[in-house]
This record gives sequence, C-alpha cells and structure tokens, in this order.
Amino acid sequence: MALPVGTGALGRVQKRIACALAVGTGIAAGLAARGAHACATCFGGQPNDWTGGFLLGTMVMLALPPLIVVGAGFAIYRSMKRQEARVRERDAARAALQHGAS
Repeated sequence: MALPVGTGALGRVQKRIACALAVGTGIAAGLAARGAHACATCFGGQPNDWTGGFLLGTMVMLALPPLIVVGAGFAIYRSMKRQEARVRERDAARAALQHGAS
C-alpha cells in the first residue's frame, strides 16, 4: 500500500503505532508489578535499625535540594547587599572629596 506524500496519512499511522506501543507498555508494566516484591526496609516489615536509617536518609535527601537553593539565594542576596554598601561608601567618599576641593 502506497501512502500519498504530504497528505498527513503517514502522521496518522505513526500516531496509531505510538498509541499501540504506549498501551502495550502500560499493560506489560501492570502485569510485571504483580510479581515484584519489596524488602522490609521499604514497607516496614520487622522493626530494626535499617528502617529508621532508611527513613532518616529519605528525609535528608528530601531536605537537601531546598536547603541548597535557599542557601545559594541567601549568599547571593548578601553579596549584593555588600556590593551596594561598597558602592555607597565609594560615592560618599567621592562626594566628600568634591566638596572639600571646591
């Protein structure tokens, strides 16, 4: 079967193929998940030190990105304020020199 060029027929065929692949992948993932098993660390299980360590590690990993962003933002803010203070001091010194010379 020859597809006419430039009519959009090829696009429709590609969309159908992509849709079929997506549905097939979803079905395969759903069937594969039934056989999956998790360790006691992930779902509690028996109380031991690993469960607490896993929870603490998860909390640290969740807290680090916002802390890094806030820390970088604060450092940038402080450096900008310091630079503005230096510029004000320089301008004040220049103004004092100009008033003293006139």
